[in-house]
Formats: sequence, C-alpha cells, structure tokens
Amino acid sequence: MEWNKIATFKAIVELKDYQFKSSVGQKIRYYRSLNKISQENLSKLTGIVKSQVYEYEHDIFYPTAANLRKLANVFKIDPKYLMDNYLLFIYNPNYKKFFIELEYKIGDIENILGFSQRKYSRWKGGMRMNKENYICLRNKLLKLKIYDIKKYVIY
Repeated sequence: MEWNKIATFKAIVELKDYQFKSSVGQKIRYYRSLNKISQENLSKLTGIVKSQVYEYEHDIFYPTAANLRKLANVFKIDPKYLMDNYLLFIYNPNYKKFFIELEYKIGDIENILGFSQRKYSRWKGGMRMNKENYICLRNKLLKLKIYDIKKYVIY
C-alpha cells in the first residue's frame, strides 16, 4: 500500500514538472496521445482545422484562448494545463495590475528595463506583449532580483 502512495506521488510530481518544462505543442500532443485521439479526430471534435492542430503541436503557432478552451474541453482538463509560462502570464487576470505594480516598484521603466514608456503604457492598458518581450522582461527582472512577482507567472 505504501509503495502505491509513493508511486502515485512520484507520478504527480513528474506531471507537474512536465507541465512547467514542456511547450504548448508538447502538452497538446501529450494529452492527445493520452486520450488516443488522432490529429484528424481532434480536428473534428474541436472544429480546429487539422493543419492548425499540427502547427500547434509543432510550436509553429500558439493557439488562441478560444482554441485552448476547445482543446481542453476535449481532453477534459483545465486550459491552464496546456499553457506555458508565457501564456499563463498574458492570460493572467491580473496582467494589467502587474504592470501598474511594477511601475510603482521600479519607477523609471525606460532606463531600468529598457522598454519605451509608450510600449509599457500599452501593456499597462492591457495590450498583450509578444513572447520575445516577455522573455526579455523576465530576464531583466530576474537580474534585478525581483522575485515577488511569481504570482504573475513570469519565471
């Protein structure tokens, strides 16, 4: 009995570890194969074109929030399980609040972070940042040792 508890715990830990280290495409492919669904059947079940499913699985494009919900519904999971840290960050309900708090904490955004005030104001207003800017921002914040923002999933 004890062995089963340990094995189950290990499986859960490995799955959680997999969740954070895998790309969106790897996660879609994992859940599709776990449910024994072909790309063609997944396309029919979700209404997403088969070529798009392929592009998602090969990380050519990110799925929209609506398509993430469709995929998650078929897999019977929360859409967050399909997201990587970038998507978790930009779809976070506190996305705008993050930029307001960061501006308050840092002050001079342009000189400290290297982003124009105009671009930063757009993000603060709710405009989604691209992955390249996300990675740049994350790396700068880690370099500045600003770690208390993990609630926004930017690590």
